[in-house]
Amino acid sequence: MDDLAKWVSCVTIPLHHRSTFPIFTATSTFILSTFTAKVVGLMNGADLSDLAVATGIVMGILALTTVIYGALLQFRPNQNLPKIGSRIRFLWGMALFYLLALLYSPKILLFYVAFIAFLGLKEYLSITPTRRADRRILFWAYLSIPIQFFLIGMDWQRLFTLFVPVHVFLVLPVLMVIVGETRGFLRAWSMLGWGILTTVFSLGYLGYLAVLRPDTHGNGHGLGLFLFLVSLAQLNYAAQYFFGKRFRHPRLSLKVTQTRNWASLVGSILVSIPVAWLVAPWMTPFTAGQAVLSGVLIAVGAFIGYLILSAIKADLQLKDRSTMTPGSGGVMNRIDAFVYTAPLFFYIVTQWFG
Repeated sequence: MDDLAKWVSCVTIPLHHRSTFPIFTATSTFILSTFTAKVVGLMNGADLSDLAVATGIVMGILALTTVIYGALLQFRPNQNLPKIGSRIRFLWGMALFYLLALLYSPKILLFYVAFIAFLGLKEYLSITPTRRADRRILFWAYLSIPIQFFLIGMDWQRLFTLFVPVHVFLVLPVLMVIVGETRGFLRAWSMLGWGILTTVFSLGYLGYLAVLRPDTHGNGHGLGLFLFLVSLAQLNYAAQYFFGKRFRHPRLSLKVTQTRNWASLVGSILVSIPVAWLVAPWMTPFTAGQAVLSGVLIAVGAFIGYLILSAIKADLQLKDRSTMTPGSGGVMNRIDAFVYTAPLFFYIVTQWFG
């Protein structure tokens, strides 16, 4: 599995530090994505034409960001840029699978999200203390990933929403009791259950967005909703960091984070509202009011997700794990924006459109 992870890393995240390859990759991918967007728009008709244009624009922004990052690596190699690079590599990997899903089938993107869930759970279990007696239980924890995403692929929404809670609160504790080790039982169960809820359950909603059918969820397309959520979540990450650095007071919590404060939250909301209102007609079936509300929820959810993951890292006395390399550290840092936003966004979409 580690070999597979390294292969996917090489194929889907082709960005190397201190070379001209990032600029070449960004430019060529931008041209390819723009052409692909036009082809997809012609192939699928009017229902996806707006989404195709929006995809080209988002890819262009990502390409421009990559070019700027590549230039910084060339001319300011001593700058502290690993966080930006890891996030860009993560987004290029997701962008590639998004384009494949747009051309062929949304289930391609669903498979990629499932793989990210696996990497996230693997990283989480590697950084949290595990009892020797529970090592056999970890198999059942990993087994929740294919089952959960199979239910998503079959569009069995009720089973999807019930499976992980039942698995975490009934199956896993029963198996742990059968093992017979009672010392540290509550801590071990709660830590394992929280990891599954964070990686498998929350990311499951992100994957489910990609495969929502337009005929059952308004005039929008699931891939458009997916792009809307991911774009706003990443925009919020940048906005929160910028406003947190620019306006250093009042502090939200010195113990949890040095870069997030009330200005981060307010600033990200103020950025999200107009952006959500502008891009929603291209990606979603939302009205103006629904788009604004979605933007606010995504901003707040992404902010909370960052704080919760920061608190966990502080509790475990971990430094920032920011390198997105499949099979190693950094996956949790990339998915913190979706831990709360994906379930919230999914529920309001299904509430509005049935």
